Amino acid sequence: MAHVAERAGVSVPTVYSVVKSKAGLLQALMQEALFGERFRQALRQLEGVDDPVARIALTARVSRAIYEAETAELSLLMKASAFSQELRKSQQSFEALRRKMQHERVEALFRSGRARKGLSQEEAATVLWMYTSREVYHKLVHESGWHPQRYEDWLQSTLVEALTDGGAPR
Repeated sequence: MAHVAERAGVSVPTVYSVVKSKAGLLQALMQEALFGERFRQALRQLEGVDDPVARIALTARVSRAIYEAETAELSLLMKASAFSQELRKSQQSFEALRRKMQHERVEALFRSGRARKGLSQEEAATVLWMYTSREVYHKLVHESGWHPQRYEDWLQSTLVEALTDGGAPR
């Protein structure tokens, strides 16, 4: 918290008065990463797109925007959540929110009849949530050296192949 206060140019008590705890700090950082400007720009690209396959494909851009916006500090806090029950609960609540936000796209895909045959709606939601996870992004971009655009392109084609009937967006 002292490092955060120093970087923000405020006192440690001020940081605590705003975020209350380390879990509160993690939640504030995650909020900004999830709902920051890059995310809002990516989400705006979904507006007006009615084709559910195209919306699944554009999910790759939203995912990339979220993870590119994360700071090194947030990444460290996420790793620290393995050692703190309070931080772990915050991370779990954001994962639940991320899954819920994606669910509308999966429901639309099934309503349109464009979902991959043999895949249940719940399985599709799980696959979408898993492929768009922070861990997959981290392994491909940070650990394997992929450029974020390569990740986005791969994720887009993977999601369309795994979740849809294979037809091009209409």
